[in-house]
Amino acid sequence: MNYRLILTFLLCNYFLIACDNNNTYQTTIKTMEDGTKIFVKEDSLLTIYDWKYEIKDRKEPLKESPKDSIETYKSNDISSVWYMAQFNEENKNYGIIKNGRYYIRIEDYIIEIPCRSNEIPVPYIPTPSSIGLKNPTNKKIRGYSFIPAYNIGGKYIAHTYLWYVGYDSNGKFIGKYYPCKPEELKWYYSLLKI
Repeated sequence: MNYRLILTFLLCNYFLIACDNNNTYQTTIKTMEDGTKIFVKEDSLLTIYDWKYEIKDRKEPLKESPKDSIETYKSNDISSVWYMAQFNEENKNYGIIKNGRYYIRIEDYIIEIPCRSNEIPVPYIPTPSSIGLKNPTNKKIRGYSFIPAYNIGGKYIAHTYLWYVGYDSNGKFIGKYYPCKPEELKWYYSLLKI
């Protein structure tokens, strides 16, 4: 009987914490030049200082391990919330001017990497032009991450993030992805036996 009471108490606390509104943020609706309405997180200014990046994963596959790649994504999570970003360097490939402000949206691209229970995938990045960002708010580190970092039913779930630069601060359409387009994504990995 005491176990039921404790379990009920724990479940009630979980739902109260999960429903807490303290983690929400305010958005403002902005109308773009083409008539599109977007929700912009208030007081959000991501400052991008330069276009340099790092790759912290391996550049080569593990020797004597099976290697493979996946060229498409299983699903994506496109946020309805946009952020204001200021780029402190020009980038003509993206139509970005120095110190210009732009509305960006962060998109999460997801794949499932099949593996046996005694294997873990080890990412490697032979070319940075075909992978997104390892962390959604840090444009410096390219790669992908596993969330959660363990085998779920014979597969690992991998995430990489793209920024969609949608509009400039005046609402003019830009429509460019950074660091690559979704259809250019390619996940490389080796399978390590554990």
